[in-house]
Amino acid sequence: MFFSSHVLRRYGAIALLCAGGCLGSSDLGVDEPLQLRPPIGENAVATAASTLAAFCCDPDKPLPQTVGAVILSFQGETPTRYAFKFDNDDGVIVADPASGIIEPSETTKVITIRVTRCDFDVATIRLKTFYVGEEDQTASSQSQTLTVNNICGPGSMVGAGTMGAIAEEIATGAGDLVRGAVVTGPSGVPTMHSSTEVPDKVPSLPGTDIVQSAWTQVVLTLSAFQILFEGLDPPSFLADPDAVVLEPTIHRSNFRDEYAIGFFRTDGDIPLSGSRTLQYAFVFDSIAFNQNFLPMAPFDNDFFRDTDRWYTANYNPLTGWSFRVTSVSGNVATEVESNARAVISKDGILMVFPLEEFGAFFPRYRVTAFSHNGDFGLVAPNDWSGDTQPPVDEPLIDPSPPLTPPQ
Repeated sequence: MFFSSHVLRRYGAIALLCAGGCLGSSDLGVDEPLQLRPPIGENAVATAASTLAAFCCDPDKPLPQTVGAVILSFQGETPTRYAFKFDNDDGVIVADPASGIIEPSETTKVITIRVTRCDFDVATIRLKTFYVGEEDQTASSQSQTLTVNNICGPGSMVGAGTMGAIAEEIATGAGDLVRGAVVTGPSGVPTMHSSTEVPDKVPSLPGTDIVQSAWTQVVLTLSAFQILFEGLDPPSFLADPDAVVLEPTIHRSNFRDEYAIGFFRTDGDIPLSGSRTLQYAFVFDSIAFNQNFLPMAPFDNDFFRDTDRWYTANYNPLTGWSFRVTSVSGNVATEVESNARAVISKDGILMVFPLEEFGAFFPRYRVTAFSHNGDFGLVAPNDWSGDTQPPVDEPLIDPSPPLTPPQ
């Protein structure tokens, strides 16, 4: 006769501890199966249900902050008592009460879960449950690990400035969410120019040194997408009145609900106007085994190398901003229709991509920023500034969960 546990909800957990021979495993991390001695009645069931969910710890609010609760209950024909105890190593999560007894007469016991600080992304607390036999002797135990995801932690999207807040706003309203993570830096290091004949340069202009990038995927209904991006007024999630919202020059409607959100931040606000030519891009290896773009010498370090689908927000001093989507096979590039969107605000750029536009569910990618005075920095004194993440001579970022930066 064993305890078993099952996770039924993303971010949260519901663990069912049951008699009668049921056995299972879960993301809660069952350390050991619990065999009850002596056995209890077939209809005896102890349940530990967690209301823990995606939680935003607000550092501006008093601590500790309540995350949710774990609800312990017992039902069955045989009088059985259980003891429980919570513990952790770092004290980030605390339970109130931290230990106690569940009497057969009790239908439920609610344990409040709180966090004591906000500077974490993921924290855990262990729940240990004991069968209490005759003469209050405990026998057999099961340990489970409960996880709290702080979506406003230092490594979260909300923790990544304006673009992160926008991404989180969209994702929160989208419902089901496949969360990625943030890739940080390095910044202030030399970038290779596309041409091997142009010296490397540390990004020197605001908005050209990439400090963070991120990716997440959401289920966003067509109606929700239209409300966000196709209304008469600026999208409601934009707190920045100067933000630029772009749609592709060749636009098409989208009919599926799966989207990806990608964004990256730079070292300073992106210029929304001026005399320089700007380009910000997500470039993907979107189809496995496709013939990716291979630049020719001397442009061996082209920012778009080894990719086959390009989403580029471009600024021309004469014509303003535009958003283009390009499909590449070998070295033949063709502008294609798309229902993607780009948002430029403060120090970052965010793009929303329909997943049906990719041949892979988690396409690998690179992000790029480039500024020049009209000659691409090819003419002395080589007036250009830019960055890529990752560098063009390193593997592309793999966004499949968990997001894995290049090694």
